[in-house]
Amino acid sequence: MYCTTFHANGVVFRVKFSESTETYLKEIYRLSKTDEHVRSIDVASKLNVSKASVNGAVKKLAKEGYLNHRPYGLIFSH
Repeated sequence: MYCTTFHANGVVFRVKFSESTETYLKEIYRLSKTDEHVRSIDVASKLNVSKASVNGAVKKLAKEGYLNHRPYGLIFSH
């Protein structure tokens, strides 16, 4: 487990993630800085994993409220 600390609106948050979850979130964030729409295939390419692996992780992250996911591979971070 990894513990990540971040600040938002003056509040400090401490969140525990698995290493793989943290890796997916960081890459989605990085990609969102250069493109408005992050696609699963782009994350898969950058992390050298299958699109199915990304889709599974994205569904889990969306269910837990960490990001929004739309059909056809588009991922929208909060």
